[in-house]
Amino acid sequence: MTTTTIDLSADTILNLTLRAGCGGTIRVTITSGATDISGAAIHYYANTNKTISKTVGNGITITEALVFEIAFTAEDTNEQNTTQKRQHECRIQLSGEQPAMVFEGLLTIEEALTTEMS
Repeated sequence: MTTTTIDLSADTILNLTLRAGCGGTIRVTITSGATDISGAAIHYYANTNKTISKTVGNGITITEALVFEIAFTAEDTNEQNTTQKRQHECRIQLSGEQPAMVFEGLLTIEEALTTEMS
């Protein structure tokens, strides 16, 4: 699991590398700019050849008042072009507020040596 801390009042660049055919989780903790994200709309999008799109209830889980997790599955990264850097971003919209950028940056999907566990 990758953990990152985000201040919504500041621009945050998050460059991420995932292995093709492997899953993983990003845990995001909001430190400023919100007091409770329960009920918020959150959207993660990666501009990969096979688009990766996550929303609350579909790959994104709000786990605490200021914490959410983005889960990637093997299917998200399987059959992707490897070694290409593609833009990705995550936005949040709190109740009654305009959408805000949580992070943006580059996503790289690299070839995995193996996806099998023995």
